[in-house]
Amino acid sequence: MAQGCCDCWRLGLCPALSVSASADPGAQDETVQGGRLVLVDAMSFIYRAHHGYGSTRLMSDAGVDTTIIYTFVSAVLALLELQPPPTHIACVFDAPGKTFSSEDGQEPERARAMNLGPGWSRNEIYPGYKGQRTPRPPEIGENEIYPGYKGQRPPRPLEIGESLPYIRQMLRLMGVHEVTVNGVEADDVIGTLATRAIHAGMLVAIASPDKDFFQLLQPGLQMLRPAKRNVMAPLSTVAGNLVPYTADAFIAEYGIQPHQWADVLALSGDASDNIPGVNGIGAKGALNLVKQFDDVESILEHASQVKRKQSREALLSERGQAEARLAKRLVTIQTEMDLPPLRKPLQDLALLPPSPEQVRALQEGFAELDFRYPTERMMAVWERMKADLVAETHEVMSI
Repeated sequence: MAQGCCDCWRLGLCPALSVSASADPGAQDETVQGGRLVLVDAMSFIYRAHHGYGSTRLMSDAGVDTTIIYTFVSAVLALLELQPPPTHIACVFDAPGKTFSSEDGQEPERARAMNLGPGWSRNEIYPGYKGQRTPRPPEIGENEIYPGYKGQRPPRPLEIGESLPYIRQMLRLMGVHEVTVNGVEADDVIGTLATRAIHAGMLVAIASPDKDFFQLLQPGLQMLRPAKRNVMAPLSTVAGNLVPYTADAFIAEYGIQPHQWADVLALSGDASDNIPGVNGIGAKGALNLVKQFDDVESILEHASQVKRKQSREALLSERGQAEARLAKRLVTIQTEMDLPPLRKPLQDLALLPPSPEQVRALQEGFAELDFRYPTERMMAVWERMKADLVAETHEVMSI
């Protein structure tokens, strides 16, 4: 594989990584150093594909609704077509059920992995998290901190449930790796894999529309975000309609460091995850407070100095402080989870040239859904991979 990056990977990635190798043996993998890893927040793109089409749907000759499947496959193909291309890629899915649950009897290990104590779960410390109804644990206290935030999210659209088996099949045919960890949210899986990859000397791009990932931005790690709808795609679009978003771009836009984004969300809340934040503090007010005081704990320590009366009174109250601290725990993406599925070598996520059997399987699988153009694009991707492999072999032999 080509070492380093070309034109900052043409994604705005900094070629000079300012991180050192991790002490974790699993992260010290010389075979991935200089590689380019794309992590796809799969469900966010799937939901976006579903809602983007509305009542207008794509149908195969066999009567299969291919709207979500086609849109998602096209997005993944755009990522594979990046120049220079990714050397590693994974589509990360949320596992069903509660986050960090006691499933498979691994609750203590999950808690240790996050250093949060036994039994920690986003759903357990806040029953309203993502609208899932779960029993409130004793440690929250007799008085419920957030009454009224236990409403159930709308059920998953039927079209998404029907599309998921096809999407997973398409990914297997394309040689794109799927990562799902039982009881662990995709955000935390992505955060952990991205951090491992950075420490191993890789360049990382997280493909997602989710602003939660802003807190992970750093040298060598950036986001690929969908361009705003109904707006002409900017010249910086690099993959389909995806736009690179770097730590420098974030700092220029918000005037704070990326890691402080979790403090902004803790105060303002995150409606998409049903996290309320502090009553009376909106997005603009939260950003101004973080600019002035740095983080949630410092804001609470200096709450009496907050100028806006409603915000000051909320932050001085026991309820407001509990809201802020709880929300900070909920919105912080975990980056050092130590669970068996996340200890596997990063090389397992490598993109490899296909076997003849894989080529035939993809042609047949795509043909069943009438995917002619995606088939042509995937074949071009594989031909380029084979050409790159030949070029690398000649380069090694000539040394």
